[in-house]
Amino acid sequence: TSLSGASAFFVRSESGRIVMATARHLLGVNGGVRPVVPVGGLDRVLTNWNLFVRTRPGSAASASGLVFDGNSAARDSDWLLVSLTSSDSLPANPLSVRRTPVSMGEQVFLIGCPYSERDCQQNIYRGEVTQIDDETHFRFSVSPPVDLRGFSGAPIVDSERRVVGVTTVWFERHMIDGRDILCGGEASTVIVDVLEGNAP
Repeated sequence: TSLSGASAFFVRSESGRIVMATARHLLGVNGGVRPVVPVGGLDRVLTNWNLFVRTRPGSAASASGLVFDGNSAARDSDWLLVSLTSSDSLPANPLSVRRTPVSMGEQVFLIGCPYSERDCQQNIYRGEVTQIDDETHFRFSVSPPVDLRGFSGAPIVDSERRVVGVTTVWFERHMIDGRDILCGGEASTVIVDVLEGNAP
């Protein structure tokens, strides 16, 4: 079934390999997928998965198979990496991935679109890292405040436009007037070795 709303992006390894990245939890009810797809069985059940800019559905890339499902990390991860049938004519630019974790007070940027903005192609929300929960999870402020529904799987980048995390919120939402003022991410350090082909 189709996702009812989610985000994804392309990442490029240092060697030039391009894959799609998103949040693993979107393969279930949080992404509107019924029945839930067991991530380990994704390759077996995947018939097609097209990724496109919301305002340009005709320009798409096709996902072809699992690269990383989060289960092989030291602890369960919400990262999901999927290979592409082709990396020619992608509907968005691939991002590079940062090898080092964010630090307290660091400026980060959330890239995505709220459901309420039907014609949105890409918004950028400024943030500052306010909490580092463990080696792989961090929280950051969001300005201007925005309803984060549909942002799961969106990229979080640093001031040099390198991916530092994928959007995933595992804590109670903090809101003002129905808009989130705090977001969460899982660090890019989880996927660096996988992306570069150095994972065991």
